[in-house]
Amino acid sequence: TYNFEARALGQPVVTAEYGLPDIDYEKPIIRTEEDLWKLKWPTENPLDAGRYPLIFQQAELANKYFGYSMPVFTQAVSSFTLACELCGFSGFMAMIKRKPDLAHEILRRIVDDIHTPLVKAVAQRLPGVPIKFADAWEMIPNISPKVEREFVWPYFDRLRENTKDLGVSLSWYMSYGEGSMPDPEKYLVEKSKYSGIITCTHVETLEDSVYVETARKYNLPLYVQIPASVVLDGPEEAIVSYVRNVAKTMRCGVEKFSWMGMCPASAPTSHLRALQAAAAAFGVLPCPSPQEMETIQVNIPAVTESFEEFCRRKYKENPEGYTFKWLDQAKFIG
Repeated sequence: TYNFEARALGQPVVTAEYGLPDIDYEKPIIRTEEDLWKLKWPTENPLDAGRYPLIFQQAELANKYFGYSMPVFTQAVSSFTLACELCGFSGFMAMIKRKPDLAHEILRRIVDDIHTPLVKAVAQRLPGVPIKFADAWEMIPNISPKVEREFVWPYFDRLRENTKDLGVSLSWYMSYGEGSMPDPEKYLVEKSKYSGIITCTHVETLEDSVYVETARKYNLPLYVQIPASVVLDGPEEAIVSYVRNVAKTMRCGVEKFSWMGMCPASAPTSHLRALQAAAAAFGVLPCPSPQEMETIQVNIPAVTESFEEFCRRKYKENPEGYTFKWLDQAKFIG
């Protein structure tokens, strides 16, 4: 989700042996005013550029096989994050400090010439589907609150203004940063203008109660993450215990609640099964009381085959005759 626009605009990427493609920050394509011409789509329709056609090919296949329809469009990043991908984080921060007018011009062009056409194209192809922009570089403490309020949020407002007549819901994750602020509640509410929710990533230094009480006080949805470290480290009993505690202390009493398990690629399958089983057990409706949560039993399905064995079994069963040539080139972990 982080590099669709940048790659389409010509920004190089690198891929580690066991990693995902990422921006090559040592080779930014925008360094000076002379490079501003690069801030335009290479195709008339943004969804024809770069890897965007692949997303819709995948969605069409998924729809064919199990009736999938894209619930939200997430293959885009915030204006500030895209600026950092094209200029390098240190390069863009230097612009903010030494050439703020240039930094503002880059952000303006990203909003007007990159993201506004993209939103229009998505609205036409996927009517009614909300768009959620990934963000990261602009989160505190990467930048100061002053920089965020001058170089981040005004451009979120600008994009919403540019696309207000399209009937599209735009939002940003706006996770992180509240643990660095003197008044976390005030900052959480301030961010909710753009996120629409209160998010607890469980990587800040705050008590869970801060998020729960803020969500209740302002009648905002609460979204909670089960940290990747919990899922990776296990064991299964510890994962179940963690999810049970989140359900007891954070889900109960919140009108609109959602959660997600952050699953590292190298996490054992047994840990993922435990996470799924716990989420299903403690996510039942209507919401049990904290006392009832304590008595809920979690049945974790046994793992009967490795992911490699699963892939090879499906390879033999597939009636379409896909070759799965990648199987013999793949390196399986665990």
